[in-house]
Amino acid sequence: MTEEAILSEIVRIQGELKGRSSYLSVIGVCTPMIGLTGTVTGMMGSFAVIGGDLSSPGAITGGIAEALIATAFGLGIAILSLLPFNYLNSKMDEATHDIESASTQLKLLVDTRSHAPRAAAGDEPEEDLAFAGNHYDGASTSLPGGA
Repeated sequence: MTEEAILSEIVRIQGELKGRSSYLSVIGVCTPMIGLTGTVTGMMGSFAVIGGDLSSPGAITGGIAEALIATAFGLGIAILSLLPFNYLNSKMDEATHDIESASTQLKLLVDTRSHAPRAAAGDEPEEDLAFAGNHYDGASTSLPGGA
């Protein structure tokens, strides 16, 4: 029952975090398309000049410059948004793994303690659960990050 509650909470937190970071993904995917649109309109402008008056070569280069600038900005913004998106996703995956590991350790601790025989009155008290040692089949009972 406790494990199900922990896993349910992990899924809820993951949903919140992934929902917030998805904005970076949308920006990273959409900005190259916006840059491509600028490329197309710039090239259309250049071809419109070619179809008309050819006396001014500078008029053709204006559309080409527009196309290149739009492409560069679209790609630049996409790259700058996808870098933190991927970083945040890897950190979320690490945190999820750490939480799942800690919940597994907690479950092992609780299961081991609930199945252990109770000490009779007057016997030596069992050692404190202060996360001492390697009592549970080699599983560490300390939380990640030294908590």
